[in-house]
Amino acid sequence: MNKSCPQCGREIRREQKFCIYCGADLLKSQIRCSCGAELPIDALFCAVCGTRLNGLNPPKLALSGDTAPLKTASELDEARPKLKGLQAAFKDAEEKLKTLRAIEKQLAENIAREITASKSFQQTTPKKSYETERMDLAFLSQEIIKAREHRDSIVKKIKDLEERKKSSRMK
Repeated sequence: MNKSCPQCGREIRREQKFCIYCGADLLKSQIRCSCGAELPIDALFCAVCGTRLNGLNPPKLALSGDTAPLKTASELDEARPKLKGLQAAFKDAEEKLKTLRAIEKQLAENIAREITASKSFQQTTPKKSYETERMDLAFLSQEIIKAREHRDSIVKKIKDLEERKKSSRMK
């Protein structure tokens, strides 16, 4: 019988300890009833003995500025949309980073082509002055620096999202 990963929502085998899609620790997403049965963290009653589980092994999850751990299933239900929002933002940021890396690679290839074309052009035309060459090189260097700064700002945003995601998992 299968179950879904509490983090990414994909279907996984019940006996798995970690999600094969997102790496979530599935043992941390379970609680143990006093009878010994392992149940999903959001279970309200034990499937084996029927004991009410509300408040038993409360999940410790805090999101976006909340510092108190969640204690009830209703608090967990209220926190889920925030977590899903963070996960969606994280996935969106990952996609943007992937796009930016492709753009950076394309930019580097274009710059290399321009340099190559510039060198072949120089061989067929009168030489540019040293000052003009220096200005061209400075311009290309500035373009590379701008692209890297833009990439670094996106990477920083992604790291911030990852830290918020990790802290929401740890709490």
